[in-house]
Amino acid sequence: MRRLIRQLIDKMTYRDLSGRRRPRRYVIAAGLLLLAMAPMALWAFSERSRVMAVAYATPAPPATPWPQSNQRGIETRSGWRSSPPGPEASIEPAWD
Repeated sequence: MRRLIRQLIDKMTYRDLSGRRRPRRYVIAAGLLLLAMAPMALWAFSERSRVMAVAYATPAPPATPWPQSNQRGIETRSGWRSSPPGPEASIEPAWD
């Protein structure tokens, strides 16, 4: 484990002319980006929690396997039409 940590540190730093280890510029840039993204991620999580709390508190109508409508569907050759009839369709029997 120490060897792995040492290898990571060696790749993320360099020795300057005085022999001190300095972080590479891309390591500094990546650290700053991660530091800037952390508050945004926390804000997004809190907003999602707030929105989902409202969504879960809203009662939903019971699920039914057929569409709810006051009009009857029209029977076709393949079965019942799922959408309600338009104004040109008649739902009354033709023999009245």
